[in-house]
Parts: sequence; C-alpha cells; structure tokens
Amino acid sequence: MISLEAEHEGLAGRIRRLSAEIASLERQIDETRPLEATSRQTYEELDRARQRIRDGIALKKRIEGLNVRKSSLKAFKPTSTRRDSISVGIGGVVGHEFASTVQTILRAWRFPGNPVVSFDDKTLDILIDGKNRRGNGKGVRALMNAAFKIGVLVYCRVKGLPHPGVVALDSPLLSYRDPHTSKHGELSADEQAIKRTGLNEYFYRYLLEQAHEAQFIIIENDAPPFDLGEDANVHTFVGPGGQGGREGLL
Repeated sequence: MISLEAEHEGLAGRIRRLSAEIASLERQIDETRPLEATSRQTYEELDRARQRIRDGIALKKRIEGLNVRKSSLKAFKPTSTRRDSISVGIGGVVGHEFASTVQTILRAWRFPGNPVVSFDDKTLDILIDGKNRRGNGKGVRALMNAAFKIGVLVYCRVKGLPHPGVVALDSPLLSYRDPHTSKHGELSADEQAIKRTGLNEYFYRYLLEQAHEAQFIIIENDAPPFDLGEDANVHTFVGPGGQGGREGLL
C-alpha cells in the first residue's frame, strides 16, 4: 500500500506538470495564431506580386521580340524586278479571255441577272458585276467556285493547253439547300434569287454536254432534278440513320 500510494503521488505530480505544460503550449498557440494568419496573408500577397512580375517579364520579352521584328521589317528593302525577268501571273488578255469563258458558262446555267464576269489580276479571281466572291452568299460563292474550275477546263480545251481532265465540285448547288436543316442557315437574297430559277437543271445539262471533255465528280446533298442517263453514275449515300444503302463515302 505504501508503495502504491507513493506511485500514486508520483503520477499525480506528473499529471500536474504535464497539464501545466499543455496549458502553456495552448497559450503559445493562441498567441501565435494571429501571426500565422498574417504570415499566410503576406505570403499570398507576395505570391500574387511574383506572378505579376513574371507576367511583366513575359510581356517585356514579347515586346522586345516584336521590336526586333519591327526593326528587321523597317530595314527590309524589296528588290526591284529586272526588266528582262519573267513576270509571273495572269496577263490582261488571258484574264479577259478566261472571264469571258466563265461568263459563257454562267449564262448557260441561266444565272440570274445576265451576269458580266471580269478577272481581278490582284486576287487572281473572278468578279461578277464588279463584286468579288466574298461579297455574295454561300450559294453564290459555291457557284462561282464551280464556274471557275469548269472555266479552267473549257479554256484549256479551247486553247489546246494541258488539263488533267477531272473536275471535283463540292456542293456547287448550295443555294438549293433547306435553310431549316442545313448547317449554313437561312438563304441570303442572292441565294433566294438563284433558288427561284431552274439553274440546277441547266447546271447538270451543261455538264452532260461537256461529259466528253472531262470527268466531273460532284458531291451534293440533293439528287439531280432529272435522270442524268447513261453518261452519269449516281451514288446515293443514306447516312448513319438510313437503310437500304451505303452510309457514306468514307
């Protein structure tokens, strides 16, 4: 009993000492807690400042790089073309003849407005009534693209120039799309004018007349307005949800 009482007193004294030590540590924690919050806030501010400095350094390097490019562009001096050198491009006479060929094609398609076609030697593209391709709706641009490609074929055949004999056209009759289901949206005014005509029929009849000159590969959403006969091979793709046919080209 004496031994147990001595051990009890020793443990009780140890408990008092540890309790006092714990209380002291808790007071220290409470005293340093505001300092910890302030330190965290200071660290976050320093981190944001460091990021701003990094962004500033990156912008400074970019400005320096742009200044170097600017200096090199200012120092650039274009070399003049020798008078006896070969001029690359389309000459005025050739451009006019080619534009006349494309104009004949568009009029054969019954393009509305009896179009006048010219050639722009700067953009190397055709103009319809003085308007470039970008100034028209998607359907008109598609027809201008098709007329340009076929015009190259016809011009080469007339002039006896080489041509591979294959013309690929992707959606040349875009003006005849359904505005509610097509990704290209509503029809513009010039597209509506084309859709009200029978241009799609004259388009295919013209290609049938030119079938002896080349092979035409046409990818179009709508079927031809009439039976193209034995001179054409028509493949219908039913799509992923269709039945009774091939899904697609790929």
